[in-house]
Amino acid sequence: MEYEGSYQAINNLLLKNCCLDAIYVNREQDLGLEGLRRAKESYKPIKMNKKSIIYKKV
Repeated sequence: MEYEGSYQAINNLLLKNCCLDAIYVNREQDLGLEGLRRAKESYKPIKMNKKSIIYKKV
């Protein structure tokens, strides 16, 4: 069974109850997936950083 909007409601309640002193909240990386990026952008972020991956030669 799916409940539309439940993910957004849980995020909203979590931030309102657990992060009262936070000015900014890091909402995890979007892994380059378009759907996740759109979801993050829907929260109207102040800033989004470009992620870089560094590999170490072994």
